[in-house]
Amino acid sequence: ARSTVDRDGTRVFDLRMRAGTTEFRKGVATPTWGFNGSHLGPTLRAKRGERVAVRVRNALDEASSVHWHGMHLPAAMDGG
Repeated sequence: ARSTVDRDGTRVFDLRMRAGTTEFRKGVATPTWGFNGSHLGPTLRAKRGERVAVRVRNALDEASSVHWHGMHLPAAMDGG
């Protein structure tokens, strides 16, 4: 995912959860949910030790949570 770096050096990712459609099989549109796209989620890249902020906005019609695969975080910050 694209990111910016704040004045204090924090790498910032802006993610928007939204509905879309994806053609997994030719000619068949499948309803999907995704981040900054119609399905799945982007890879967030940062350097070890870098301060990171992720701004998540939910544009879906219902509540949702996020699990951060591979990111080392306290359990309370990992979609639980």
